[in-house]
Amino acid sequence: MLKLIIFSVIVLSASLQAESAIRPPCDISVSYFGRNFTHPGMKLSASGELLGDWENTFRLSLQASLGFYYHRSNHTALYISGDIAPSLDFGRSSKWYTALPLGVGYMRTFIDGRVYSISETGDIRRRHFSGNNYLMPFAGITVGRKVQGSRFSRFFLSIGVFGQYPFNSYMLPNIYLEGGFSLGKALIPNCE
Repeated sequence: MLKLIIFSVIVLSASLQAESAIRPPCDISVSYFGRNFTHPGMKLSASGELLGDWENTFRLSLQASLGFYYHRSNHTALYISGDIAPSLDFGRSSKWYTALPLGVGYMRTFIDGRVYSISETGDIRRRHFSGNNYLMPFAGITVGRKVQGSRFSRFFLSIGVFGQYPFNSYMLPNIYLEGGFSLGKALIPNCE
């Protein structure tokens, strides 16, 4: 299972490097990523356009992300993910857009507390970095606004659901809320 998760993340992330099909990632975003609205976290993403660009009405983007969230007295989760997101401009000025990200990732949780185990000889030992590995499929909806003449190229809000599999041999669904901004292309090297 772990091999399948790692392979999926590598394939999705590697697609951002295929320069013949996609321009360099010129959209770097930083966002708040909260699990179930009450567990705070952060996310750093890099994305590139597979079809269209920010001047077009319709775009298809690929994105790779690295993030974490903290569930107090339970666990801290680190994750890496990749997604594909069709997006469409709307409104008279076409400054507003909506996107539908769909992706998969790998999540590692670390228990927030001390964990002990009993060795074969009967000794009690503290275990460091105890936690679990999960496949993290996700889907959401994003609404954002493009900004001209600013350090930031866009601001956005997302709501969606991600799964943790296996969780007691089932998939545990989690709601997430995300809000953030993207750096302007002028601040990113090698971007037009």
